[in-house]
Amino acid sequence: MGVGRKLLRAWWLLLLGCFTTVSSVPQEQIDALTVLYEALDGPRWTDNTNWLTGDPCSQGASWFGLLGKSGVPCTDDIIAINFDGNNLDGTLPDVFESFNVTERVLFRDEGIRGPIPPSLFLMESLKELEMRNVSLSGTIPNTLGSQTALQSLVLQNRLILVGRGIEGYIPSTIGRLEALELLFLENQDLEPVFP
Repeated sequence: MGVGRKLLRAWWLLLLGCFTTVSSVPQEQIDALTVLYEALDGPRWTDNTNWLTGDPCSQGASWFGLLGKSGVPCTDDIIAINFDGNNLDGTLPDVFESFNVTERVLFRDEGIRGPIPPSLFLMESLKELEMRNVSLSGTIPNTLGSQTALQSLVLQNRLILVGRGIEGYIPSTIGRLEALELLFLENQDLEPVFP
């Protein structure tokens, strides 16, 4: 191949690369994030910067609330999902299992209500789950204990007078959480038996 053809080919590949977007985030996670956005009334969030546009972890244009290493906006892997007082409203969809490198999930002061999705406890690398000032109901899924990296679990419902959130027993599977250092369950209607 002559020098001219090599330069032409290199120019063509460079030009093609300018118009081709390859996401650093797996499509399964993008689909799960889209479902999350729609289920929690994303258009009304206080900050929904860049959501549903481009790569969720693109340099300088990552989707708000998705963090990478060191707590900065993600550029490759989603290490943390952080929605702290962002006006989320709705029921959490059961779409978290695909986030296999995510270590931290935080929902604080949100209009989240309903049951805890079992897939939250199927996240392989989850170390910290914090849900404060939300309106959880139902039971704690038996998937709690499916992974052993969890170090901190905080489930705090808003203080309400009738019906106090999560009910039933703490699943015996909690005994598998060898790394658990903090368990905080406030304003719940759990039975006083600890496994």
